[in-house]
Amino acid sequence: MKKNDLELFDGYISSCLSPEDTKAFEERLSTDASLKKRFEEYQVIVDGIELAGVNSLKAKLAIQERKYQKTPFKKSLIYKIAAGLIFLVAATFVVNQFVNQANYQELYQEYYTPYPNIIDPVSRASKSNDVSLFQLYEEQKYAEVIRALEEKDLSTEERFYLSQTYMAAGRFNEAFKEAEKITDSSRFYAPAQWYMALIHLNAKDTSSLKKQLDVIISRNGDYKKRAIDLKENL
Repeated sequence: MKKNDLELFDGYISSCLSPEDTKAFEERLSTDASLKKRFEEYQVIVDGIELAGVNSLKAKLAIQERKYQKTPFKKSLIYKIAAGLIFLVAATFVVNQFVNQANYQELYQEYYTPYPNIIDPVSRASKSNDVSLFQLYEEQKYAEVIRALEEKDLSTEERFYLSQTYMAAGRFNEAFKEAEKITDSSRFYAPAQWYMALIHLNAKDTSSLKKQLDVIISRNGDYKKRAIDLKENL
Protein backbone atom coordinates (compact mmCIF):
# COMPACT_ATOMS: atom_id res chain seq x y z
CA MET A 1 0.00 0.00 0.00
CA LYS A 2 1.06 3.63 -0.55
CA LYS A 3 2.27 5.59 2.44
CA ASN A 4 -0.42 8.23 1.91
CA ASP A 5 -3.09 5.53 1.91
CA LEU A 6 -1.84 4.12 5.21
CA GLU A 7 -1.86 7.55 6.85
CA LEU A 8 -5.37 8.23 5.54
CA PHE A 9 -6.70 4.83 6.62
CA ASP A 10 -5.16 5.16 10.07
CA GLY A 11 -6.56 8.66 10.50
CA TYR A 12 -10.05 7.52 9.50
CA ILE A 13 -10.09 4.46 11.79
CA SER A 14 -8.77 6.48 14.74
CA SER A 15 -11.23 9.36 14.04
CA CYS A 16 -8.37 11.84 13.67
CA LEU A 17 -9.52 13.27 10.33
CA SER A 18 -11.41 16.54 10.12
CA PRO A 19 -15.13 16.33 9.29
CA GLU A 20 -14.36 17.59 5.78
CA ASP A 21 -11.60 15.00 5.23
CA THR A 22 -13.82 12.24 6.67
CA LYS A 23 -16.64 13.12 4.28
CA ALA A 24 -14.26 13.30 1.31
CA PHE A 25 -12.74 9.92 2.20
CA GLU A 26 -16.15 8.25 2.54
CA GLU A 27 -17.20 9.67 -0.82
CA ARG A 28 -14.03 8.25 -2.37
CA LEU A 29 -14.76 4.86 -0.80
CA SER A 30 -18.20 4.81 -2.41
CA THR A 31 -16.82 5.50 -5.90
CA ASP A 32 -13.29 4.07 -5.93
CA ALA A 33 -13.45 0.26 -5.81
CA SER A 34 -9.66 -0.05 -5.68
CA LEU A 35 -9.40 2.30 -2.68
CA LYS A 36 -12.23 0.48 -0.91
CA LYS A 37 -10.48 -2.86 -1.45
CA ARG A 38 -7.17 -1.49 -0.05
CA PHE A 39 -9.02 -0.04 2.94
CA GLU A 40 -10.76 -3.35 3.67
CA GLU A 41 -7.39 -5.14 3.48
CA TYR A 42 -5.93 -2.57 5.90
CA GLN A 43 -8.81 -3.16 8.35
CA VAL A 44 -8.10 -6.90 8.28
CA ILE A 45 -4.42 -6.21 9.00
CA VAL A 46 -5.28 -3.89 11.92
CA ASP A 47 -7.68 -6.46 13.40
CA GLY A 48 -4.97 -9.11 13.07
CA ILE A 49 -2.42 -6.91 14.84
CA GLU A 50 -4.85 -6.27 17.71
CA LEU A 51 -5.58 -9.95 18.10
CA ALA A 52 -1.87 -10.78 17.88
CA GLY A 53 -1.26 -8.24 20.64
CA VAL A 54 -3.74 -9.99 22.88
CA ASN A 55 -2.10 -13.35 22.18
CA SER A 56 1.32 -11.85 22.91
CA LEU A 57 0.03 -10.50 26.21
CA LYS A 58 -1.26 -13.93 27.17
CA ALA A 59 2.15 -15.44 26.40
CA LYS A 60 3.92 -12.83 28.53
CA LEU A 61 1.55 -13.47 31.40
CA ALA A 62 2.31 -17.18 31.19
CA ILE A 63 6.05 -16.42 31.46
CA GLN A 64 5.47 -14.17 34.46
CA GLU A 65 3.33 -16.87 36.09
CA ARG A 66 6.17 -19.39 35.82
CA LYS A 67 8.71 -16.82 37.02
CA TYR A 68 6.84 -15.93 40.19
CA GLN A 69 5.82 -19.44 41.17
CA LYS A 70 9.10 -19.58 43.12
CA THR A 71 8.62 -16.22 44.90
CA PRO A 72 7.16 -15.83 48.42
CA PHE A 73 3.40 -16.37 48.70
CA LYS A 74 2.33 -12.73 49.21
CA LYS A 75 4.38 -11.39 46.34
CA SER A 76 3.30 -14.21 44.06
CA LEU A 77 -0.35 -13.62 44.95
CA ILE A 78 -0.10 -9.93 44.10
CA TYR A 79 1.37 -10.71 40.70
CA LYS A 80 -1.30 -13.34 40.09
CA ILE A 81 -4.07 -10.86 40.86
CA ALA A 82 -2.50 -8.21 38.62
CA ALA A 83 -2.00 -10.72 35.83
CA GLY A 84 -5.58 -11.90 36.22
CA LEU A 85 -6.92 -8.35 35.90
CA ILE A 86 -4.83 -7.69 32.80
CA PHE A 87 -5.96 -10.95 31.27
CA LEU A 88 -9.59 -10.11 32.07
CA VAL A 89 -9.29 -6.78 30.24
CA ALA A 90 -7.68 -8.45 27.24
CA ALA A 91 -10.22 -11.25 27.19
CA THR A 92 -13.07 -8.75 27.40
CA PHE A 93 -11.67 -6.94 24.36
CA VAL A 94 -11.55 -10.15 22.33
CA VAL A 95 -15.02 -11.26 23.41
CA ASN A 96 -16.49 -7.86 22.57
CA GLN A 97 -14.92 -7.97 19.13
CA PHE A 98 -16.44 -11.33 18.30
CA VAL A 99 -19.77 -10.70 20.02
CA ASN A 100 -20.24 -7.44 18.12
CA GLN A 101 -19.54 -9.21 14.84
CA ALA A 102 -22.02 -11.96 15.70
CA ASN A 103 -24.66 -9.40 16.66
CA TYR A 104 -24.60 -7.87 13.20
CA GLN A 105 -25.43 -11.22 11.64
CA GLU A 106 -28.14 -11.83 14.21
CA LEU A 107 -29.63 -8.41 13.54
CA TYR A 108 -29.53 -9.02 9.82
CA GLN A 109 -31.36 -12.34 10.22
CA GLU A 110 -33.90 -10.65 12.47
CA TYR A 111 -34.69 -7.72 10.17
CA TYR A 112 -34.25 -9.22 6.70
CA THR A 113 -37.30 -10.65 5.01
CA PRO A 114 -37.47 -10.86 1.20
CA TYR A 115 -39.95 -8.38 -0.24
CA PRO A 116 -43.12 -10.17 -1.34
CA ASN A 117 -44.17 -10.45 -4.97
CA ILE A 118 -46.96 -7.86 -5.21
CA ILE A 119 -46.78 -7.45 -9.00
CA ASP A 120 -47.92 -10.84 -10.22
CA PRO A 121 -48.41 -13.25 -7.32
CA VAL A 122 -48.52 -16.98 -7.93
CA SER A 123 -52.11 -18.19 -7.98
CA ARG A 124 -52.49 -21.77 -6.84
CA ALA A 125 -55.76 -21.98 -8.76
CA SER A 126 -54.23 -20.86 -12.05
CA LYS A 127 -53.69 -23.51 -14.70
CA SER A 128 -51.59 -21.32 -17.01
CA ASN A 129 -48.17 -22.60 -18.02
CA ASP A 130 -46.91 -19.04 -18.49
CA VAL A 131 -44.80 -18.01 -15.48
CA SER A 132 -43.77 -14.39 -15.08
CA LEU A 133 -40.40 -13.26 -13.78
CA PHE A 134 -42.11 -12.04 -10.64
CA GLN A 135 -43.55 -15.49 -10.07
CA LEU A 136 -40.12 -17.02 -10.62
CA TYR A 137 -38.84 -14.65 -7.94
CA GLU A 138 -41.63 -15.74 -5.59
CA GLU A 139 -40.70 -19.38 -6.23
CA GLN A 140 -37.06 -18.53 -5.37
CA LYS A 141 -35.78 -19.40 -8.84
CA TYR A 142 -33.24 -16.63 -8.57
CA ALA A 143 -30.83 -17.80 -11.27
CA GLU A 144 -33.60 -17.69 -13.86
CA VAL A 145 -34.69 -14.21 -12.82
CA ILE A 146 -31.13 -12.90 -12.99
CA ARG A 147 -30.51 -14.42 -16.43
CA ALA A 148 -33.70 -12.85 -17.76
CA LEU A 149 -33.17 -9.37 -16.32
CA GLU A 150 -29.41 -8.73 -16.36
CA GLU A 151 -29.23 -7.67 -20.02
CA LYS A 152 -32.69 -6.11 -20.30
CA ASP A 153 -33.87 -2.51 -20.22
CA LEU A 154 -35.55 -2.59 -16.84
CA SER A 155 -38.74 -1.01 -15.60
CA THR A 156 -38.66 0.31 -12.05
CA GLU A 157 -40.53 -2.77 -10.85
CA GLU A 158 -38.12 -5.12 -12.60
CA ARG A 159 -35.11 -3.22 -11.23
CA PHE A 160 -36.42 -3.43 -7.68
CA TYR A 161 -37.06 -7.16 -7.93
CA LEU A 162 -33.69 -7.73 -9.60
CA SER A 163 -32.13 -6.01 -6.60
CA GLN A 164 -34.16 -8.25 -4.31
CA THR A 165 -33.07 -11.31 -6.27
CA TYR A 166 -29.40 -10.37 -6.03
CA MET A 167 -29.82 -9.85 -2.29
CA ALA A 168 -31.52 -13.20 -1.78
CA ALA A 169 -28.72 -14.81 -3.77
CA GLY A 170 -26.05 -13.19 -1.57
CA ARG A 171 -24.81 -10.80 -4.28
CA PHE A 172 -25.06 -7.72 -2.09
CA ASN A 173 -22.93 -5.27 -4.09
CA GLU A 174 -25.05 -5.80 -7.18
CA ALA A 175 -28.22 -5.60 -5.10
CA PHE A 176 -27.14 -2.23 -3.71
CA LYS A 177 -26.26 -0.79 -7.14
CA GLU A 178 -29.70 -1.65 -8.50
CA ALA A 179 -31.55 -0.39 -5.41
CA GLU A 180 -29.84 3.00 -5.39
CA LYS A 181 -31.03 3.63 -8.99
CA ILE A 182 -34.65 3.66 -7.85
CA THR A 183 -35.86 7.27 -7.61
CA ASP A 184 -38.10 8.79 -4.99
CA SER A 185 -40.94 9.03 -7.50
CA SER A 186 -41.30 5.24 -7.41
CA ARG A 187 -43.52 3.36 -4.98
CA PHE A 188 -40.53 1.08 -4.44
CA TYR A 189 -38.25 3.92 -3.27
CA ALA A 190 -38.97 3.47 0.47
CA PRO A 191 -38.45 -0.31 0.51
CA ALA A 192 -35.33 0.10 -1.66
CA GLN A 193 -33.89 2.50 0.93
CA TRP A 194 -34.66 0.02 3.72
CA TYR A 195 -32.97 -2.88 1.94
CA MET A 196 -29.93 -0.68 1.22
CA ALA A 197 -29.69 -0.19 5.00
CA LEU A 198 -29.83 -3.97 5.50
CA ILE A 199 -27.02 -4.41 2.97
CA HIS A 200 -24.89 -2.03 5.05
CA LEU A 201 -25.89 -4.05 8.13
CA ASN A 202 -24.79 -7.31 6.51
CA ALA A 203 -21.47 -5.67 5.58
CA LYS A 204 -21.02 -4.43 9.21
CA ASP A 205 -20.58 -0.91 7.80
CA THR A 206 -21.83 0.96 10.86
CA SER A 207 -21.15 4.47 9.57
CA SER A 208 -23.02 3.99 6.28
CA LEU A 209 -25.78 2.07 8.04
CA LYS A 210 -26.50 4.86 10.51
CA LYS A 211 -26.57 7.47 7.75
CA GLN A 212 -28.96 5.33 5.73
CA LEU A 213 -31.22 4.82 8.74
CA ASP A 214 -31.23 8.58 9.38
CA VAL A 215 -32.39 9.16 5.81
CA ILE A 216 -35.25 6.68 6.29
CA ILE A 217 -36.25 8.19 9.64
CA SER A 218 -36.21 11.75 8.24
CA ARG A 219 -38.68 10.81 5.51
CA ASN A 220 -41.24 9.72 8.11
CA GLY A 221 -42.47 6.84 5.94
CA ASP A 222 -43.55 3.25 6.41
CA TYR A 223 -40.06 2.10 7.40
CA LYS A 224 -39.40 4.81 10.01
CA LYS A 225 -40.36 2.65 13.01
CA ARG A 226 -38.19 -0.26 11.82
CA ALA A 227 -35.28 2.10 11.16
CA ILE A 228 -35.51 3.60 14.67
CA ASP A 229 -35.72 0.14 16.21
CA LEU A 230 -32.68 -1.13 14.27
CA LYS A 231 -30.65 1.98 15.13
CA GLU A 232 -31.38 1.50 18.84
CA ASN A 233 -30.16 -2.10 18.62
CA LEU A 234 -26.76 -1.25 17.11
